Amino acid sequence: MCIYITSDNGLCNRLSILCAHSVYQGRGCKLGREDCRVYVRWNVNDHCNGRFEEIFEGIDNVSFVKNYSEIGFEVPRYIASDNVINVFRNYYRVDIDYEGECRVYGILKFRGDIQNIVKDFIEVNFGSRTVGLHIRRTDDVDAARRWGNYTSDEDFDRIIESELSENGDTKFYLSTDNEETQRRYRERYNDSIVYYRGIDSSDNLRQTSLRDAGIDLCLLSYCHHVEGSFHSTFTRLAIMLNLNFRGEYGMAGEELRRYFFRSK
Repeated sequence: MCIYITSDNGLCNRLSILCAHSVYQGRGCKLGREDCRVYVRWNVNDHCNGRFEEIFEGIDNVSFVKNYSEIGFEVPRYIASDNVINVFRNYYRVDIDYEGECRVYGILKFRGDIQNIVKDFIEVNFGSRTVGLHIRRTDDVDAARRWGNYTSDEDFDRIIESELSENGDTKFYLSTDNEETQRRYRERYNDSIVYYRGIDSSDNLRQTSLRDAGIDLCLLSYCHHVEGSFHSTFTRLAIMLNLNFRGEYGMAGEELRRYFFRSK
């Protein structure tokens, strides 16, 4: 069956439900149409300050629409903030594990111009071993602290220093949404820290553009592995895309447990 989906949440919540519905709908349409499409209303707002097409290539069975009436015929509606596993299990009644979730994200393909930027950056800035860091700071920090799963600067210091003790030449690709955080790690670890673009703080919820967030995701996918922030959907997606690039889908459960399934 075709479906209409909408979410006004952040980028990674939107991508989760888009990918889940796209993969499931690819199994065949029950409305008698030639193709089974996912119709997406993608509103640009403070939580997601850009469009899907700024980062990714189009997906064959996904169409972006302004509103429901634009579709022209009746289809079910799905309006939620969710993740791949919940969409499959709770909406379609299909069981899926973390490896399956990882493979679902494989439908996301970065735009060619972003891939070219990333390849040029890697050639100049990555070392023989580069670990990805996602440090989320501009929103949801208070909630993470209440849950007891806030990943502090001290936590990331331990990760970095442990990696450097094993290999002093390790580089760290830093993806963050906060100017102060970016400055703190560069001053503390000097040339061991690399990032795509310096951040200028603003009054906006997001201190970075959606395109820059997409470049971060692409660069993180090329890292040796990704270390991230507890309960962050961006961390979850970065891990999944990284595992897709590495072809290590079966590691998804183990990788996610570090950031989603235990209290500190």
